[in-house]
Amino acid sequence: MNRFLIASHGNLAKEIVNTVHMIMGTDKNLEYIGVNPETTIDEVKEKLNNFLESGEDGDQFCILTDVFGGSITNICTELITRHDDVHILTGVNLPMVLEVINAPPSLSCTEVIDLCITRGKESFIYVNKILYGKENRK
Repeated sequence: MNRFLIASHGNLAKEIVNTVHMIMGTDKNLEYIGVNPETTIDEVKEKLNNFLESGEDGDQFCILTDVFGGSITNICTELITRHDDVHILTGVNLPMVLEVINAPPSLSCTEVIDLCITRGKESFIYVNKILYGKENRK
């Protein structure tokens, strides 16, 4: 089974999960970690280890983070060196997470990530261009 975690600075991860629950219901396999200035590296590592320990043999773990090179992503990246079943994708946004939640369970974690990258890129839309057929009205 694919297991999903959103990790971010501040409350972003928590609020994305809350929004997903509002749209899709609360029975979704989705967890979060948020870091703030008071959060220690050891606290983050403990939460990440708890996430990994919550899985079963054969599970794949997909962590969606906010910023490549950010502290939370860097801490998560340490897991890749110790666990073959951990995958990290940065640049999390709501369309990507909705894609994760709706992905067929038959897809592997890497296939879900590929789908997320495609959908994430497609989610950037300049509405003015669609509305007016060009970049602005002037």
